Amino acid sequence: MFSKKFLKSLIQEELAAQPTVPAVPAEIDDDAAAFNATLDGDTDPNDFGDREIRGAQDQVDTLQAQERQNHTGVISDWIAQLANFALFLNGTAEENQAAGVGPSIQSQLADAPCDSLLDAVSKSETKKITRIAQELSALREAMKGLAATNDDKSARV
Repeated sequence: MFSKKFLKSLIQEELAAQPTVPAVPAEIDDDAAAFNATLDGDTDPNDFGDREIRGAQDQVDTLQAQERQNHTGVISDWIAQLANFALFLNGTAEENQAAGVGPSIQSQLADAPCDSLLDAVSKSETKKITRIAQELSALREAMKGLAATNDDKSARV
């Protein structure tokens, strides 16, 4: 019984403490007029100009361009690492030498003596190694495309 009265009094106090928002007349169709109708009497509507918004938007655009540039650098590093790993898996001797990567797994398996452990791995895993190298190359190309798209966006800012 007392809890209901106490709760009711708390709710009334809370409602009384909330600031009132001036109502916008329903007949105002102009956005500027509606905005002005909601301002306090001593507030100048010109204090809410576009200059601050444009300045803030320029800052946001600059920060986003810098972030895109940083991300492009990270993706470029990933692309290089994926290329090296694909060469490590399935590169030719010439490609690996030019990239500074040691002999590929596939070339070592191809050169393995018969009836050795490497020959057994070659028989069972050559297709998997080739498929993984192809998937890595596809991933690398997709990342190159994303990085190029990102460069185009950075150029527009």
